[in-house]
Amino acid sequence: MNLVVFVYVERGASSFSLPKQGTVLIGRGLEAEVFVASDDASRRHAQLQVEGLDVTLTDLGSRNGTFVNGERIQKPRRVHPGDQILVGDAILMLERESHSVPPLRDRPSERRRPTTRRSRPS
Repeated sequence: MNLVVFVYVERGASSFSLPKQGTVLIGRGLEAEVFVASDDASRRHAQLQVEGLDVTLTDLGSRNGTFVNGERIQKPRRVHPGDQILVGDAILMLERESHSVPPLRDRPSERRRPTTRRSRPS
């Protein structure tokens, strides 16, 4: 069974079938296999390392960070079908292969970056 990354942005959705093995670049640069049309995404934002059904996500030193299920990743992290990956203002979802982008009602509704509370200086 193959895995697919669905990319949801303000203007719509797209999908990318992952290879059975290899590295997949995520970003807004022209060389990215998973293109993210967001000014908040770096050209080389993150990468997926695929080994069969094992997929590891690594942030490539992006300015705005990469989040998995609302948590900013600091080191390589394994991702699984159903996980939500935030890159800029785009939501990426890793899913088992299907033939089309899931309908709008099944798409994630929250498109904002997770917030962290900072205390104000007194």
